[in-house]
Amino acid sequence: MHFALLMLATVITSSFPLPWKIAALAFAIATIVFGIRSLIKVIRARIRGAMLLFVSLGLAIVLVMSVSLIGNVAFWPIQSRYENCLASALTDQANKQCQSDYMKELENLVRLP
Repeated sequence: MHFALLMLATVITSSFPLPWKIAALAFAIATIVFGIRSLIKVIRARIRGAMLLFVSLGLAIVLVMSVSLIGNVAFWPIQSRYENCLASALTDQANKQCQSDYMKELENLVRLP
């Protein structure tokens, strides 16, 4: 039960703007802990079928989301500018410009000399 609620909280808060994505990361870490505990309980109880599948898939999804959230927090300034740009973009052209600027900033960040 806790695993499912924490997973729901992770999914909901991951769509919030950047300062709140830290809460999503905290929820994700808690979800991973509870997910591993749930997986161990399911395996020890020798429950097969849907329960094992759902816990395993849920844990995998939260692990992938955690990597994404860590990336958002690691590139905070770039991500914040991108989110602010999208929030103020009123047209499709402005939206495309925001995406283009974001990609250029990421490319400049990882470009090797």
